[in-house]
Order: sequence, then C-alpha cells, then structure tokens
Amino acid sequence: MKRCPLVIPRRFAICVLAAMIQLGTACLGDTGPPVATRPVTSLPALGTQAGCQPEFRDEDGWLGGDSASSVVLPGTLGRESLWLFGDSFVEHPAAPPGARTYPFVHNTIAVSRCDTHDRWQIDYAWRSDATGAPRAFFEPEPSAESTYYWPISAAAVRDVVYVALLRVVPAVASGPFQLPFRLDGVDLARIEEFSGPPTRWQIRYSTLSRGAEAMPATSLVALGDHLYAFAFLDHTDGHSQRILTRLPLAVLADWRPALEDALETLGEDGRFLPGLQPDRARILMDDDASEMSVHFDPGLGRWLAIYADPTASPDGDRGDTIWLRRATDLRGPWSAPEPLLKMPELANLPDPEPGEPFCYAGKAHPELAPSGELFVTWVCNLYASNELEIPAVLERLRNVPGLYRPRTIRLKVP
Repeated sequence: MKRCPLVIPRRFAICVLAAMIQLGTACLGDTGPPVATRPVTSLPALGTQAGCQPEFRDEDGWLGGDSASSVVLPGTLGRESLWLFGDSFVEHPAAPPGARTYPFVHNTIAVSRCDTHDRWQIDYAWRSDATGAPRAFFEPEPSAESTYYWPISAAAVRDVVYVALLRVVPAVASGPFQLPFRLDGVDLARIEEFSGPPTRWQIRYSTLSRGAEAMPATSLVALGDHLYAFAFLDHTDGHSQRILTRLPLAVLADWRPALEDALETLGEDGRFLPGLQPDRARILMDDDASEMSVHFDPGLGRWLAIYADPTASPDGDRGDTIWLRRATDLRGPWSAPEPLLKMPELANLPDPEPGEPFCYAGKAHPELAPSGELFVTWVCNLYASNELEIPAVLERLRNVPGLYRPRTIRLKVP
C-alpha cells in the first residue's frame, strides 16, 4: 500500500491507494484456458541469495525509505538485486555538520549483493541537480514538472528490467481522506544496461495507462510470452481490489512511447480482452492491496501472493497482519487470504493514535529464500495529529532504526 509523504494529520494518514474494504475471497467461476505455471522468461532467482541477511542501514546519505520491492539484476547470476523505494530521506551534501535538515525525494533505489561468503552489501542511489541538491532516481519528462513517480514493482525479462511507476500529481484535497494529490496512471520504465553507477543507467519510459480507474502496477510477473501486471482498482471510496493485465513481450521488444493499446485485461469469462477494461475484468482478489509480491515456488508448485492491508482484517481487527494467498494459475482461483505474520510493531496496540506506528507494504523477495520459505519485508510509519508535531515525528522516523525502513523476517510457508 502506498502512503502520503511520511507524516500528515491523522485524517490524511492512510492515503493514496488506501485499502479500506474488509478481506474476502473472489467468486471466480470458470478459469478459462490454462496459463503456463512456470515463469520461463524470468531469471532463476528463487533462493539465489538465501544465505544473505539483509540490513537496511543508513549508508551513503540514505536515511530511510518507503516501501521495498526487489528484482534480481540480469547478468549477476542471481547474486545482485535492484531495490526500489518510494518517498525517501536523503542527505543534502551542503548541509552543515549536525544540521537537522530533511532532504526528501519521491523515490530512491539501491543495488544489493550477496558475496561468496554470504555477506550482504547495499549501495543506495538517487540523482542530484547541478547544485548537488538531491533528486528522485525516476523522474518524468521535464514537461511534467508537477508529476512525480512512486515505483511499485519490477520484473526481469532476459537482460532487461521493467519497473512499474505510479504517476502522482498534486491536487486539491478531496475524497474520504482529503488527500492533496491524485494518481494519474502508470508508466513503465525500461532499463537494459547496468554497467557503471546507477545514475548513468539509460532509462526509457512508456505510458502504460492513463487516469485513475485501474493501475497496472501492483506486481509484475514475467511468464511465457507476456509480462503480466496485477492491477488495483483505485475506487474513490478507498477500495483497491486486484485484477490481471498483460503485455506481449514482442511489443516490449519493439519499444514505443505508449503501450496502452497493447494491454490486455483478464475478463470475467477467464479470457483476455483487448485494452485496459476494469469494468469487464475478473476480480482475482477482492480485498485491498495496492502493493504486493507474486512469485512461483517450484517446490510447492504454487504461485504465492504476499501483501498487507493496514486498515482491516477479516475478523474486524485493525490491520496488523501480512497475508498469503496461493494459486496454481496466475488467473486463479486464488485461495482465501491466510494470516502469515502479525507485525510485531503493532502488537497490543489499539487503533493507532498520533505518535504510534502503522505498518504496511508487506512483500516477499524470492531471491532471498529457498523453496518452501519466504523472506518478507514491511515498513512502519507514524501519525502526526497536527503540523506542530511534524518536526518531532520526522526526527523519530529518521533516527529510530525500526521506523521508515524495511523490516525483515524469514518464514516457512504455512
């Protein structure tokens, strides 16, 4: 689930892409023609870094970031991963020593590696302007100055990494949570040359969808001849059920500035329809999660979907749980949500109040766990009840190790 930038009055605290519907299961009916189950176009990532113990320390001027998605980098034999973060604290190089400054960019990345002795290393990266001031790593065209990106998911296809980016636009506060911005669609970034530092990587962007009705960004999966994109429905009431879309790899090979006309949507009858058609789409998961991970575990012979909903759970409790669903086919039927983990930061807390954490963005990272196991991350944030509290809350977010940085755990698949 994506959030507002860091800290805001409580009525705004669970913001864009908020998951507000109680969890349940979709009635899927006939699944249509079968989809291949194994991700034949993806790199063999499962468990390639299983000996590593990741740590997201403050290094290289990175002081914490939102969310966390990962994908194995091509050409590294599964030993290196690209990490994507949303809104991030970074250090301004011109800040006086000890000064309390809060440089803030809308996304950063990192490259991690697991060496031959299973030692974890990570290097963070973002861009800078001519004065050295920090900038986001992924940026829209200069003509869209007010627009910014939130990276949500990524997939590797042969020697290329594709990144799904939410386009976010400042707007007059509106909706049930009076959010001061809106989603404007999804762009797809293409990275195919990884030599040199990340700031020298060549990135091409293409429009994947326009408008806010459906966002094909929740989780990317390379499978067979297609790049699949789970999409969330961005209802004005906060609901974010998931549907499935896809793009032919042949179209991606012939890169173009707009890919909307190549999208296909899984329809209610289990067949793919031309275009992005949320009104005719099969609802694969009828609970709410704008972010999740989906990967295939060959030992279990199942697709696994991992996600968190910070606002609700099936029994009416607060959203303190990371959930698991299973399927033999990407198109479903997907199992009912199973509780995977109670996030320890939320143990014994009532409905969160200002100064107390709320947690979200549960995802698995299959390269860091062997078959039958999961390496899961999530992120915890804080509420501020008014503007006067914001500086103190920002200081806590920046300095408390357990806040606004990925939390980690290894689990057996139940």
